[in-house]
Amino acid sequence: MQEEQYNFEELLELAENRQFRELKARLTDLNEADIAEFLEELPQEKSVVVFRTLPKEQATEVFAFLPSEVQGQIINGIT
Repeated sequence: MQEEQYNFEELLELAENRQFRELKARLTDLNEADIAEFLEELPQEKSVVVFRTLPKEQATEVFAFLPSEVQGQIINGIT
């Protein structure tokens, strides 16, 4: 699997336009650290939605890269 270059503006536009299928496709090509960085930059409500688009195994790996504050926000947003 070849990793794509991280493009925050492009990913943010997809999230804001609720193009979640395309966003998911782009995110699955990124490494977990870049996805975590992207989630950290999003407003809380968007980060939860974007996190939920990730496949379960990838979401688990991304979660480990997130700071505890963002982890808590995602947990609270999911439950």
